[in-house]
Amino acid sequence: MSIEPGLPDHTRHLGADDTSALRALAHPARLAILGTLRVGGPATVGSLAAAHGIAAGSASYHLKTLARHGFVEEAPVASDDGTLVLQVEDAPCELLGCG
Repeated sequence: MSIEPGLPDHTRHLGADDTSALRALAHPARLAILGTLRVGGPATVGSLAAAHGIAAGSASYHLKTLARHGFVEEAPVASDDGTLVLQVEDAPCELLGCG
């Protein structure tokens, strides 16, 4: 299962002049979700939605945006019920100091 079908692997390097990636971080919900993943480790969309008091569809949308810019990725672990588990992608976060 993929975060968004057709998205390539996140192998590009994020530069400080990548304004679209910086805009992705400008949304308070995305920044909060990223912080939760940094502190709490891998999580499901549903658990992130509940933690932040937003709809699962909204959480999914924000996670897809973060994934598109390489901030989150699928975790190598599976949940008990087979739902997608996400984690922070370290490389862009090290550059921007997300954690």
